[in-house]
Amino acid sequence: MNLRTYSTSLLLVLSAVIYAQTSLTAYYSDIDGRKKDNLKLSLGKILANHTKRSYDQLKTDYKSVYVVTGTEEQVYDLYCDKKYNYSSGGWNREHTVANSYWGGTKNEAYSDLFSVIPSDIQSNSYKSNYPPAELSSIKYDTGRIKIGKAVSGQGNGYAYAWEPYDEFKGDFARIIMYVATCYYNINWNSQCPFTKETWPTMDAWLYKLLLKWHNQDPVDKKEIEINEAVFGIQHNRNPFVDYPVLADYIWGDLTSTAFDLQSAVPHQHYNGDIPATAFSVEPTEIDMGYIAVGREHSVNFTVTPLKMVNDIAISTTLGQLSVTSIAMSTTRPTEVSLTYTPEREGTFSGTMTISDGKNVVCVPISGEAYSDTPPAPPAKDNDLFVEVSSEPENWNGQYLIVYKSNQSEGLVMDGSLDTFDGANKSVKAMFINEAIYSSESHDYGKHSFTISTYQDGYCIRSASGLYLGNSSKNLTENPTVKTEYDISLSNGIVRGEYALRYNKSAYMFRFYKSGQEVVGFFKGMLLGDVNNDGAVNQDDLIALESFIHAEASPDYVRAAADMNADGSIDYTDRELLVRIVGEPSAVHHAGSTTSATVGSGSVRYSLSGQRVDDSYKGIVISEGRKHVVR
Repeated sequence: MNLRTYSTSLLLVLSAVIYAQTSLTAYYSDIDGRKKDNLKLSLGKILANHTKRSYDQLKTDYKSVYVVTGTEEQVYDLYCDKKYNYSSGGWNREHTVANSYWGGTKNEAYSDLFSVIPSDIQSNSYKSNYPPAELSSIKYDTGRIKIGKAVSGQGNGYAYAWEPYDEFKGDFARIIMYVATCYYNINWNSQCPFTKETWPTMDAWLYKLLLKWHNQDPVDKKEIEINEAVFGIQHNRNPFVDYPVLADYIWGDLTSTAFDLQSAVPHQHYNGDIPATAFSVEPTEIDMGYIAVGREHSVNFTVTPLKMVNDIAISTTLGQLSVTSIAMSTTRPTEVSLTYTPEREGTFSGTMTISDGKNVVCVPISGEAYSDTPPAPPAKDNDLFVEVSSEPENWNGQYLIVYKSNQSEGLVMDGSLDTFDGANKSVKAMFINEAIYSSESHDYGKHSFTISTYQDGYCIRSASGLYLGNSSKNLTENPTVKTEYDISLSNGIVRGEYALRYNKSAYMFRFYKSGQEVVGFFKGMLLGDVNNDGAVNQDDLIALESFIHAEASPDYVRAAADMNADGSIDYTDRELLVRIVGEPSAVHHAGSTTSATVGSGSVRYSLSGQRVDDSYKGIVISEGRKHVVR
């Protein structure tokens, strides 16, 4: 199930529900200030204090825990994608960590409601007592897990291993880490990847793999619901669902750091940085993109208080800041603007420093400045992609799928690849006129997707030639029912329960059942196609002249007319377009455009439909004809 970082509102709602049921800080109070082995040992003692369930009781317990949302009888099965009811049979109780690893003794681990979960019988048989691992080949595929040969260095010599689908890797990782923490002191056999010891309890290859899965596929709403349901029956919790970052304090990068329970945020994963207990900064680097020399450009970033102990000071070696200090009493996120006006061409860089005297975050700043007269851009298909801001009649066309980090920059899902949902498989983009411009150095068209009508919805074909499915393993060269989607601005790309989202914490585009960031769409069009007729010609030059003086124009017009992508439409853009289409003659009889003088006081309109006065310069419509007024 996946969901790494919630939007603020969802996080607050879910956290409020959990706190209403039990105080997490009270439950986990004994682990505060501990680290590594002591942290794990203390946590294990908390988890071991629970109500033991019998193996038979699990069948009844499952109806309150492992149910499909909205049903009372349908089994929620992590091991296969079949749909079946409890009463229909065909399922059994599967030990996520094989009970043969401790000789099958019917101890508390044998019937733990967190780790012994419902499974399709056939899938359970395929999984056998094999360990989890990454696979080099596949023998069976259940739709949720795959069974095959483990890669070198994993699997501990077992004939086979099993690997979950990407969207379930975190779920299984957190279950196994729970077992290693709660049952560290049982007698594990010599071949299995567990050892009777306080720390680490798992072989190094295993805990490193589980950490990877844990942070790539974060906690989601379903896991939180299961955690609460088990707590109501068994009276203990899975700490790696409540505080995912605990895994990193026990086995990961933070083993030398004491865990601060008071500043820990429920359901929040480790993002790769030593956590600042006082505040966080987003984004962690600022790319100001391409800026015209002499033109002011601003970008925003956010400082969020977590556990403020001092006032925060903000400074920069480049540009000016709208806010230079944040009071210790601040409880809400503060948005800060960085403004910079380059004085010369070339690349520029600087550093912004945010500090409370104890915690320091340095944010690198970079960009490139150019003159107001860049070379004329080449005329080719889809030089730019314009943001879709209103629901179209249909979605057919070429698009970039984009997560907007802020109003000036974002990340483009990379359609040039054969798989899409891995970390960092995206391309940075800057927004100018609500559009993304290709250049000689970077053609965004190669990252695009083509949306086409298919049956009752749409299919989405990548630039790499594959149709998008709801996982990286569900790609095909031809459209099928598994590649059919509903598309809308509000929900993005949706098929069944899954929607394409961007996970800010895991740095990836992926299909999720809930949460994460909704993606946007930027539709491909021609630079210079000001009248949006699919071609670049002298008619666009006439339209561009009218918009030089227009007070407002549609986004697609501004993007197509801004030939040098400097954020404004002026005669520099006209000259650049002339280089492509040529200078028009003074009189266009066939097009009913004339350079004849318009009578003084005549009613006249610009091509955008605005009424203009005698001082207006450009193309006007008067008495049913177009006139050039210079």
